[in-house]
Amino acid sequence: TAESVTAVDYFDGRGTPSPGDTLPEFNRNIERYGVADKVTAVHADDSIPLPAYGLAFIDAAHDYDSVAADIKRCLEVLKPGGLLAFHDFKHPSHPGIEEAVDELLIDGFELISTTQTLAVVRTPARVPLEV
Repeated sequence: TAESVTAVDYFDGRGTPSPGDTLPEFNRNIERYGVADKVTAVHADDSIPLPAYGLAFIDAAHDYDSVAADIKRCLEVLKPGGLLAFHDFKHPSHPGIEEAVDELLIDGFELISTTQTLAVVRTPARVPLEV
């Protein structure tokens, strides 16, 4: 139901068993599901287009440093009061995700939902400068 989606990834399969160019398959999938007119693919090293977003879904590298870097980048483009969703939250082999989320909660962010391994956190009305 989103008006638009920006997918930020390296599109090189680095987190998969078979690394390689994943952009062609990504493009086929968004075409197949009829959402190509709503989805913009952005390489992770490129600038993320603005205006501010209402939701950021984080599902990349699962170590603490990577998740913290993803959070920082998302907060640069997320609207105040926007949502951060984390895949693999409380997954036993990915403690870095829970650690990064816990730090957000200490900083005034609100955990609004958890379902299986998905956590959704609301940013404060005014996002702190340092997270």
